[in-house]
Amino acid sequence: MSEKVVSEVITAQTRAAFEQKVKDKLKACYSQGSEVNVNEFSQKYGVRTSNVRKAVEALEKEGYVLKLPTAVPRPKPSEQR
Repeated sequence: MSEKVVSEVITAQTRAAFEQKVKDKLKACYSQGSEVNVNEFSQKYGVRTSNVRKAVEALEKEGYVLKLPTAVPRPKPSEQR
């Protein structure tokens, strides 16, 4: 096996292990059906918010449903008057 292939395999394994750790931590911190405070979790555990969202989506596919906060629409400048 070439070094490049070995490196890609190791990278994939590392990524999968990291994703699993984030999912495990989410399950430990939030009960089924809870809303995840993405920013707080991200800051507390040093994980990018995009990785937190991906982990929540992956857990949902596995049947463990967590809620992501919904965006509140901002009023348009013309509506603020």
